[in-house]
Amino acid sequence: MKSFLKIKSVRNSLTLLLDDFCKKHGLDSPKSYNSTFNDHIPFGEWLSKIKSINEQYPKEGLGLEIGAMVQAKHIGIVAYIAQSCNTFADYIEILSKYERLWFNYIPKKINFDDDFFSISWEKPAYVQAGLFIEETSIVEEMQVSIIYHHLQQLMDSAKNAFYRLELAIPEPENIEKYTQLFNCPVYF
Repeated sequence: MKSFLKIKSVRNSLTLLLDDFCKKHGLDSPKSYNSTFNDHIPFGEWLSKIKSINEQYPKEGLGLEIGAMVQAKHIGIVAYIAQSCNTFADYIEILSKYERLWFNYIPKKINFDDDFFSISWEKPAYVQAGLFIEETSIVEEMQVSIIYHHLQQLMDSAKNAFYRLELAIPEPENIEKYTQLFNCPVYF
């Protein structure tokens, strides 16, 4: 039976995001994976790439910095579909419906109430077993940062997309870095 790390995958174009980050900071880009632009890489390979970057650039909030560089080309077709959305709710629906096309990880739970929405997901079993804990925290920061920055790119106004944010990662020493980026209270 295949493991989670081999079944789940990340769109290869997201490795271009990692490459762009490495170029910007003068880092060695993680080893390449032989596939075409539209293919996916196994999640275990993705975590190895994150680990390689983290070893070269061990910095609190690494996932935030990587995610801040996101462009539509990194997400692919889902980003382009999202550009056709008329409302925020439409965007969230597209994101949840087609997310596996670019980031096939843990299914997201999306809840809407009168004025707010929430996106959540469970921790994978490999983290509960004590594997890839630091890399997974970076990936989870990156996911939230990618969603945030992509939303900001799509919004017409300077209004902030987030009211508050709860991250299921260990509390960092510099919480201010998170609250300044997302412009809202952040809880860990």
